[in-house]
Amino acid sequence: ATAAVSASELPPLRRPGEGALHADDRIFLQGERHARFVRFAEIGAIVSCENYSTVQTSTGERFLVRRTLKSWEDVLPAGIFARVHRTALVNLSQIKRVDDPHGDSPRLWLAGATEPIACSYRLSADVRRRLGSIAPSA
Repeated sequence: ATAAVSASELPPLRRPGEGALHADDRIFLQGERHARFVRFAEIGAIVSCENYSTVQTSTGERFLVRRTLKSWEDVLPAGIFARVHRTALVNLSQIKRVDDPHGDSPRLWLAGATEPIACSYRLSADVRRRLGSIAPSA
C-alpha cells in the first residue's frame, strides 16, 4: 500500500527506517487551477523560490508549494533525488539528457521539462557518479 500526504503535512525530518517515504508514495499538490495526488516518482524537479518551491512533474505540471528546498531534501525518498544546485533537487530517474556532461556546469533535461536544470560545478561530480550507478531504462 502506498501512503498519501499533503505537502504541508510532510514530516519535518526523515529518520532511517521510521516512516521514510518511497517512490510510489503520493503527495497532494495544489496548483492555481487544479490539485491532484502525485507519486514521488513522477516529480522531476523541485526548484527553490525562497520560502516556496516549484514542484515540476514528468508531465510538465508545476505546483508552487510553501516549503523550502532543505525541508524537501529532509523527507524525499532516499536514493531517488539529488541536490544538483543550491536552488534545485532532481529526480535522477527523470533525467533524459545531459548537455555538456563533463563540463563545469552540465545542464539536465528532465521528462516533461521545457528548460534544462543547471547543475553546479561543486555538485556535478557527485551527480555524475550517481547517474553512472543508475541502469539505463529500456
